[in-house]
Amino acid sequence: MRFCQSFITELYRHIGEDTDVPAGDIGVGGREIGFMFGQYKRITNRFVGVLTGKGLEFGGSKMRTEATGYGAMFFMRNMLEQAGDSMEGKRCLVSGSGNVATHAAEKCLQLGGTPLTLSDSGGFIHAANGLSQEQIDWVKDLKGVRRGRISEAADEFNDITFHEGQRPWASKQIVPCQVLRRMRLMAKKPRLCLKTASKPLPKLLTCLVSKVRLTLSTMQVFCSVQPKQLMLAA
Repeated sequence: MRFCQSFITELYRHIGEDTDVPAGDIGVGGREIGFMFGQYKRITNRFVGVLTGKGLEFGGSKMRTEATGYGAMFFMRNMLEQAGDSMEGKRCLVSGSGNVATHAAEKCLQLGGTPLTLSDSGGFIHAANGLSQEQIDWVKDLKGVRRGRISEAADEFNDITFHEGQRPWASKQIVPCQVLRRMRLMAKKPRLCLKTASKPLPKLLTCLVSKVRLTLSTMQVFCSVQPKQLMLAA
């Protein structure tokens, strides 16, 4: 809390509803946004939408938590449908284990796909038969409430294995949720890749095109789902 308050004490003069509206990122969820918004309100004596990711009790938006992950899977479904395919039976690797990743895995499951992995900076977990809704909900609590490590899922569930220090890049569908540098570790060409982070795409694409030799085709599409824009590239 003290760090968040100190941070916003210096940042508050540079942000505002008509200036710049920061959002949470890795390790910054509703709790941290709440600390920062409270400090902003204390300093400025204003109640405005100056930070995204706030709780519903103080100006947050319904479905904001689920929106990016769900939207990623809807977009992936539409890309597949454009190629005459569907999500049914698709095996999908999800990178990350925060709000975007867990809700992407959840919607993948609901749309008929099979999410196989989640990850954090320590490594990734793999469920050979796919992650269940119970397991995804457990990871949501682990990361969002208890602030634990993804390796703990392997201790909790017998059908999950943990791969320390590794990244989940070797399957048909890949959904990297944040941490763009991890994409540079891809060794095999995916069938379809969906990027769901709020950072620019060109540098990532340059790396991928040169190292993985991707070409533009119906099934090799990269997209960036950002708060205010939707971008396709390959």
